[in-house]
Amino acid sequence: DNTRVLGSLCINSDRFEVKVGGTLLNLSNKEFALLDTLTSEPNRIFSKSQLLDKVWGTEDYIDDNTVAVTIARLREKLLKQGIKNIVTVWGFGYKWEN
Repeated sequence: DNTRVLGSLCINSDRFEVKVGGTLLNLSNKEFALLDTLTSEPNRIFSKSQLLDKVWGTEDYIDDNTVAVTIARLREKLLKQGIKNIVTVWGFGYKWEN
C-alpha cells in the first residue's frame, strides 16, 4: 500500500486519495499530483518549472501562472482542514514544510 502520512494528512498514491483525519478531500488530478510531488520530499523547494514538468509534463502550452493558480486552489482546500504546510519560497518556488 503506497500511503504517506504527514500529521493528519494521509495520501494514497495508488488510489489517488487524500484524507485529512479520515475525511476524503475532493482534489482535481493536478491538485493531487501537486500535493503528491510536494509531500514526496518534505522541505525540498520545487521551482515552478520543476512542478510544471512533474505535474503537467508535456501538455499543450501551459501558462506559468497555472502552477500558482493550482497551488492557491489546493491551499484553499487544505486550509479548510487546518493544514497550512504549503509554503511559498519567494524567488524559488514552493515546498511542503513539516
